[in-house]
Amino acid sequence: MRGLKAPPRKIFAPLAFTALAGQTYTLQYRDQAAFGNWQTLTQFAARPADTSVGILIPLSAPQRFYRLSTP
Repeated sequence: MRGLKAPPRKIFAPLAFTALAGQTYTLQYRDQAAFGNWQTLTQFAARPADTSVGILIPLSAPQRFYRLSTP
């Protein structure tokens, strides 16, 4: 058929949360759910007001498990 195009392939998965005012956050990952050391992916600085925060995770990365922590 002419004129049809395949939809763009997703290359990122969005991950979002609501950051509470005055709170810092650390996003960590590891490759196994039950064991292994958590590695820091990124940190989010404290904001003056509650804010929606997001990051795009590349789908080319291996399967990973994520957690969000606060100090």
